[in-house]
Amino acid sequence: MSLGKKLIKPDQTIVKIKYFTSMVYRDSNLDSFGLNKYQRQNRYIKALRTLSEVEIFFGRHQKNEIICKKCKRILSKFTEKMTDVNIAVEIFKDAHKNNCETQILISGDTDLVPITKAIYENFDIKLLVFFPPSRETDRLKKFCYFSNKIFEHIIKTSQFADIVVNDDNFKIIKPKYWNY
Repeated sequence: MSLGKKLIKPDQTIVKIKYFTSMVYRDSNLDSFGLNKYQRQNRYIKALRTLSEVEIFFGRHQKNEIICKKCKRILSKFTEKMTDVNIAVEIFKDAHKNNCETQILISGDTDLVPITKAIYENFDIKLLVFFPPSRETDRLKKFCYFSNKIFEHIIKTSQFADIVVNDDNFKIIKPKYWNY
């Protein structure tokens, strides 16, 4: 929410923040903090759910088995599915229903070029694209009203508090890895 407020003009209001992700598998490897990717992601989603303005959309991870060409072992490879499609569908639905005057997309993913082009060419909506650090692309800039990158200091000042309390009075302690 804090980041969103920093990206809009003072006379604008945030109606809804839509967060798109795909849940990773529970059996993923441990990181340097002793948590696996699922635990890290689950903790973050619990914190996001404390924000009434945020709606979360889930894709999925697809597990594929591949054979190592060198050792012939069977390895699992996980591929994220549906996130881009979910983003495109929601952007289109909001434009079609005239739910807003301005949409903000935070992404550097060029898979979203077709939907940005469709919105730009077919709707009277200002689509703003903000790029995460090191993710800027001219292909997305081409089909939007405005684009800019999000500077690291904006992200650093938009973090969750050190303790987030959910509706069940459960305390979510902000881990060090949430700090940008």
